[in-house]
Amino acid sequence: MRLALSLTCLISTVALGGCREMIARFVPQARIRATASFCPNTVVAAGDSLQFRANFMIKNAPGGMQGPYDNVLLYRSEERPHAFQWRLSYPKPRTATSQPDAVGKAVITRTGLLIAQDTGVVFVHASGAGKDADPITMRIIPAVARFQLLPRDTSVRVGDTVFLRADAELAGPFRPYYTFLWMEVPTPPPKLVERVEQDPDIRTERDVREYPVVAVRPGTVRVAACFASARRDTATIRISGEPRVANRDVPPSLRFKPADTSVYVGDEFHARIRVLNANLENGPYRWQTATGDGTVYSDTSKVTAVTSAFGFEGDAFVYHRYFAAGRYPVEITVTDAAGRHTTIRTTYTASVREFDMVVLLPDRQRQVRLSVDEEPDIAIAFIANPARGLYPQQIAGAFVLTRMAGVPPLLFGHTAFDPELDGRRRLRRDVNGDGELDEVFYLDKATLRRNGDLRLGRNRLVVSGVFAQRISRPGRESAAGFWPPIRGLVEFDVVR
Repeated sequence: MRLALSLTCLISTVALGGCREMIARFVPQARIRATASFCPNTVVAAGDSLQFRANFMIKNAPGGMQGPYDNVLLYRSEERPHAFQWRLSYPKPRTATSQPDAVGKAVITRTGLLIAQDTGVVFVHASGAGKDADPITMRIIPAVARFQLLPRDTSVRVGDTVFLRADAELAGPFRPYYTFLWMEVPTPPPKLVERVEQDPDIRTERDVREYPVVAVRPGTVRVAACFASARRDTATIRISGEPRVANRDVPPSLRFKPADTSVYVGDEFHARIRVLNANLENGPYRWQTATGDGTVYSDTSKVTAVTSAFGFEGDAFVYHRYFAAGRYPVEITVTDAAGRHTTIRTTYTASVREFDMVVLLPDRQRQVRLSVDEEPDIAIAFIANPARGLYPQQIAGAFVLTRMAGVPPLLFGHTAFDPELDGRRRLRRDVNGDGELDEVFYLDKATLRRNGDLRLGRNRLVVSGVFAQRISRPGRESAAGFWPPIRGLVEFDVVR
């Protein structure tokens, strides 16, 4: 069949397009693809229209036709619209047990022009030469209420900042991020404007419909915008004047993050140092950070820096751990290529994780009984607090870990917690009803009494242990390693 088809295409007077359609119909590798100029996503506003296009692609034509048509677009719907068919389908209606997308309303013409009529979802299908393209899901959003760029045509001088804004609104609820996009019209280098990027330290996102730029060179530049795929507009910026020469004879201007310098002992933290005036191009920079515990990190910005959101070399990250509680004076010095330097100082506070703890009493009991006849154990719970990074499940106290050499025991006063192999002396449950899993440890009363940790009257039990996370200390490698410490305090009354 394929050989006969190839010979027919070679010797017949069939038009080239018709021959290609025959090849596409019978070759498994031939594909049909449909698309449209979506901007920025597959959305279109009610009342707008969007032109779809389709094309055939063949990767391996049979026989002698393989070479000329390998990986070549055979023909396009805009050139031969009669060879393609278009249709729509819709989501299934909603039922009591199924909530698919709302059904949209639209029509599509013979040439692939989609006319959106009402909000919801429709599926666009294209076919031709006996093949079907993958359907395209189109979401029809509320009609466009307003769309205008401000200013549309403006004249500025080099160094001025232009705040472009799109007055883009729909006649209903929508999310601008999914419906709006800026596109700077390409011009020969160098660039005439630089976009003012939002400072990454500011957590609130800038409205996508805002587009502030700084004029850096004379000339004319155009910035295009699209809204809900079908709406397009262009703003023109005319720039005059000569590029300003910046005063580069200044030291680095620095910002240090994070503002919160409280950390837990053993936890790795990272600090970011930003050179705010790195656009003066006074680098490469040399970075030195003294962490206050005898550690000094030194490197050049070409190794430790990453490209910042401002598009230039200006950030460095320092990763570190403290292995003891205390206050640590941190000093960061940044030096540029000319030897100008700036030093900033801060203080980090490292503390041991401290858990809230409670004693769990049996039903109808208000105090812990010293007697072991009815209740041989006392149940003590570590309370989870995710907001403070306190997860009692991570406390070392499992049967295997407590048998490993070098792992500090979990001490309740002077009494080491001794788990059973089946784990029955340690259970996980929500003891305070906050939805978080706490950790309950069952301790033998007789052992506590022998060690002086349980007596009549008011008891104050100091608890100490470690997290089940072995950390290697730089320069101090050992089999024991370092285990991040934890502690807690529980108070309770004991009666006979």
